[in-house]
Amino acid sequence: MTPALLRTTPLRGVQAPDNFPTRCAYLAGNFSPTWPSGCTPSLRGPFKSTRARGKNDRATHHTAGDTHGREHHLLPQLPPRHPRSQRVLRRRSRPHRSPGRLPRARRSPRLPPQPLTRTTKEHTMTDQTLTIHGRQVTARGNLDLIIAPGRVLITGSRASTSYGETVAHSAAEMLSQRGAILIASTAYGIDAAAVRAARPDRTVLVQAAGLNRSYPRGNAHLAQHVQDQGGLLLSVATDPDAAPTRWDLLDAAALRGAIAHHALFVEGAHRSTAYGASLTCPSVWAVPGPLTSAASAFPLRLLREGARLWTEDPADADLIATANNTTHPYRGEHSNLLNHRLHRAA
Repeated sequence: MTPALLRTTPLRGVQAPDNFPTRCAYLAGNFSPTWPSGCTPSLRGPFKSTRARGKNDRATHHTAGDTHGREHHLLPQLPPRHPRSQRVLRRRSRPHRSPGRLPRARRSPRLPPQPLTRTTKEHTMTDQTLTIHGRQVTARGNLDLIIAPGRVLITGSRASTSYGETVAHSAAEMLSQRGAILIASTAYGIDAAAVRAARPDRTVLVQAAGLNRSYPRGNAHLAQHVQDQGGLLLSVATDPDAAPTRWDLLDAAALRGAIAHHALFVEGAHRSTAYGASLTCPSVWAVPGPLTSAASAFPLRLLREGARLWTEDPADADLIATANNTTHPYRGEHSNLLNHRLHRAA
């Protein structure tokens, strides 16, 4: 096999002739090629291309016995690619930001969470420290609400369903129309639904965090609204800026049941934090739910243990709204649940 027959493809960077006689001379090596546009010959080295480099314009390396060795100096030699060149080209090709997103310099600064103010529209409120059933708490607001008749606790699961939130909203609205005082927290789910439906001036919020730090932060507006409208805020923490702990959450749940005359449990898991409130409250009500729902495990458990069934009967609502300390006194059987940290250390 002759060397001329081995050259079956045109040289890279060289324009092959079109007619047959010239192509035969080109294959035999006796043809002066036409340089492509952008390539200039050099006597001292390979061609220096002035056009943009493509992905197929890599330098070709030949061995000593290759038939293309004689034309090796005629091929355009390009510098080797940088290993990060492809990554840089892709980075420049795509947009620097997604559509609809403002640059970082134009974004509004993220402000730190603002604590609850101690001033209302009418007067300045001062925090007071008092003892309720042997538990020291701090209060801010109308203290007459914790001794008024018709105090009812509506609580339940934070991971509530639409059915539970609807029942909690309707029950709080029904009891508020009869003058009952709602006792709840700012937790997500059942408690938040009941607070939104009740009258803010007849609402008592018992929280585990300090009075200046609502928990969770997403419902801080509920506590601020109750405070501005003449409600009452209670905290089991003495420090107004204290963060809630595990024991504070358990103490607050038990304290809500100790203050109320009646407790209505809408939804909850089998091991619910509200179980302490069911032990400290004199009268317990439960809302029935689907047997296949995990959110109804705690109310169904209370019903098996003797809790009363809540069906939105007006007679039951009147009974709850007229309760007082004489008809439903605090039993004090589970006073240790009001201070888990003290009894756990003992």
